[in-house]
Formats: sequence, C-alpha cells, structure tokens
Amino acid sequence: MATRVLSGFATEPGPSPLSEHREAIDRCFSKDRVEDILVTLEAERTPWAEETRATLGRMSPSSLKVTRRQVRLCRSRPYDEVVTVEYRLSQHCTALPDFREGIRAVLVDKDNRPKWNPPTLAEVREADVEACFSPLGDRDLVV
Repeated sequence: MATRVLSGFATEPGPSPLSEHREAIDRCFSKDRVEDILVTLEAERTPWAEETRATLGRMSPSSLKVTRRQVRLCRSRPYDEVVTVEYRLSQHCTALPDFREGIRAVLVDKDNRPKWNPPTLAEVREADVEACFSPLGDRDLVV
C-alpha cells in the first residue's frame, strides 16, 4: 500500500543544479585549507564562485574548519565509522559558543549578524578543531 501511494508522488529529479559547476567545485574544494578554498573561489571570477565565497564568508570560521576536516577524514571511511564521527561532532559543536550565536543571529534576534568566536579563520586554533573529533568516553556512540 505505502509503495503504491508513494509512487504517485515520485518524480524524476533531473540533473543536479551543481553538475554544471562540477569542475570548479573539484578545483576549488580540493584544497587542504579553508583559506586556500576561498582564494581559489576568488580566482574563479564567476557568479557561482562569488556567491559560494560570500556564503562561506558568513559562516562560523570554526565550523568551516571543522567541516573541512570532517570531509577529508570521512570521505573514504565506512558508514559505521562516519556515524560515530558525526555524533561526536554533534555533541562537541553544539557545546561551542558559535552554535548558540548562530541561533541568536538567525532565529532569536534575526539580525543575521553573528559575532563568531573566534571571528576569523586565522584565529581558529587547530587544537580546537581536533577537540571536536575527540571521543566522548562513555557517552560515545557505539555502532
């Protein structure tokens, strides 16, 4: 029954809106550092790259570095390992001040002007990024 009902809503998704930017995405996001990704996006000089760079520029510098590390770390790992990393990130990142600041800026005050801590990529300490990936002891997810 459920399959029959759902099939009535199924549609062909069509091509990915990102597919036309595949080469630029590969070129820009292959960099090891967020700072280098931003420089490469700037050098692209296309509307897509400018919009992407502007979007990244509004995000938490700490979150950008954590995300870059997570993508590199998990891209070739099996699901059982990735889900543990994702759970650790959910616990560590929601405890950081930027999580609450993002909520304040977007949902509470709606000023869309978060004050990130630290405020720049250069000020994000590698030790703080690594700490987001650390085991949670007896609270760790076991798959």
